[in-house]
Amino acid sequence: PTPSAILTMASGVKICKGDSVTLSFALTGTAPWSLSYTDGTTITTVNGIMSSPFTVKVFPLNSCVYTITALTDAYCSAVPGMLQGSAAVTVYPLPAVDYTWQFGGQNDAIQFFIDSTVTNLPAIGYMVLWNFGDGTYGYEHHPLHIFPAANTFVVTLTVTDTNGCVNSVTHLIPVTDTPHAFFSSTAPV
Repeated sequence: PTPSAILTMASGVKICKGDSVTLSFALTGTAPWSLSYTDGTTITTVNGIMSSPFTVKVFPLNSCVYTITALTDAYCSAVPGMLQGSAAVTVYPLPAVDYTWQFGGQNDAIQFFIDSTVTNLPAIGYMVLWNFGDGTYGYEHHPLHIFPAANTFVVTLTVTDTNGCVNSVTHLIPVTDTPHAFFSSTAPV
């Protein structure tokens, strides 16, 4: 018999850039198979497939539709009508994220600001997590933070957008000791 293949995947798959999707190919005929599939741009061929269904994990960079382009088994090639199914994948970009900070203020506090020229604030809402690198966390857009001692702290801002995509940025924040005035006198008052 002529070999055949059916490509299946949950319908309407939506992922974030960098995530994976598993494609499943139900193959008929006699092993070993050679299967070619495409994302609409690049054709990938897998040789020596010994069992069905055959699954493969893919990491699409952009939204695409996967289809089967060719199949052969141990004896012959499939005709185009025997290659069925498609898998549409929507790939959302990771949210752009950055922040700035300003030293000073009362009690040596540092004011942090989500950089709205980089980060789309309506797209992230309040899905914000600051890790100040000193064991404490913040959840506001513009937190004010006092570090416990002089040191260089690794401060990470992580945001999640309305598509569920997560991205983060890290900066090293140097915190120095602030001089404290101390007055002493032996003169009578």
